Amino acid sequence: TEERAEARHGEATVGFIRLVALAVLYVNHLNTYFGLGIGYPAYHRQITAMVGVWAILGAIGWRMARRGPYHPFQAYVTTALDAALLTAILGVSDGIQSPLIVVYYLVIATAGFRYSRILPLWAAGLCVAGYTVLTLSGTPEPLYARFIKTISMGLMGLMAGTIVGRFQKLVGRAVTAALSISGF
Repeated sequence: TEERAEARHGEATVGFIRLVALAVLYVNHLNTYFGLGIGYPAYHRQITAMVGVWAILGAIGWRMARRGPYHPFQAYVTTALDAALLTAILGVSDGIQSPLIVVYYLVIATAGFRYSRILPLWAAGLCVAGYTVLTLSGTPEPLYARFIKTISMGLMGLMAGTIVGRFQKLVGRAVTAALSISGF
């Protein structure tokens, strides 16, 4: 169907964005580690391994969305992997104090590309869960700050899903109008 084709195209777009983002963020890590001397060898190896796994899985997902077998469920799997791998990287980094914490919002935002109203809520739930795991196992943060971040993630998922739903309705109306004008 047309919706499935849009979802597939969205997954391919997100896959490409994912690979570019990983490359840019890893270059930043290399600059921080080698250029600024921040970090230690074991940390560098952990980050390199996790980014490597994420890039390989991301490349496989991108390839499947572009040319291989594709099922809309793939978007849920890749989103879960994004949230889990980001949480793992944050777990060995500075946790909730890391500037990478904002990448959770990117995971939620890109969920809207997949033409699904539910996927952004799924992404928000996963990101809230990952963030919560980090808050329970790392540096303490005031409760009000946790509340603002988790509510913001949930609201972002709700807004992204609502935007997709409005877009779907708009496209449906446009198709109906075009068909009525053409006489079909």
